[in-house]
Amino acid sequence: ALKADADLLNFRARRAPALPELDLQQSGWRLCWKRGGGVLDFNARRPGFSTGDGLTLQPADLSLTLSGSGNAYNRGELQASALELAPLVVLADRLPLSAEIRRALEAYSPAGGVRELAVKWDGAWPALKTYALRGRFHDLSLRQHGRFPAFSGFSGSIDGNERGGILQVSSQNAQLEMPGVFRDTLQFDSLTGQLGWM
Repeated sequence: ALKADADLLNFRARRAPALPELDLQQSGWRLCWKRGGGVLDFNARRPGFSTGDGLTLQPADLSLTLSGSGNAYNRGELQASALELAPLVVLADRLPLSAEIRRALEAYSPAGGVRELAVKWDGAWPALKTYALRGRFHDLSLRQHGRFPAFSGFSGSIDGNERGGILQVSSQNAQLEMPGVFRDTLQFDSLTGQLGWM
């Protein structure tokens, strides 16, 4: 187990031999990292940092627990007070994430921010057996990939699982791109709605 209160300058680390180096120019956080018995626990309070290539992540509280056998983690729980997604996508190749998750992040290239996020899942991505997702999002965007549409500028909240849930949207200057349905990109000065699934 690793526990630390840290204000770091010019910190470099490599989580695995095949991963690129994580180069932190400035960082302040309280963290706890534990691994053993098929479980990985990571908790950080108010981590914020900037990297040598100019990437900045604003302070937030987050907790991640992964479990499984060996290095094949197929169950997890993530909680975060606030996260900006674009910096995490850039950092994905420097973190010990599975190849499937890295490919998904690169394919969808999420951007925007989430608040009060709570996610649980059971199963290997993308074939999840169960999941639960709750949180608020702002200026969310995803790149079109496969049959999944592209969108940008979406704000709202989501609360649901594999059995059902509610997605609420309240956005300004949003765009939606569905090539298989609409010839042109749909643009909305204002978009408000609610979508439920069962």
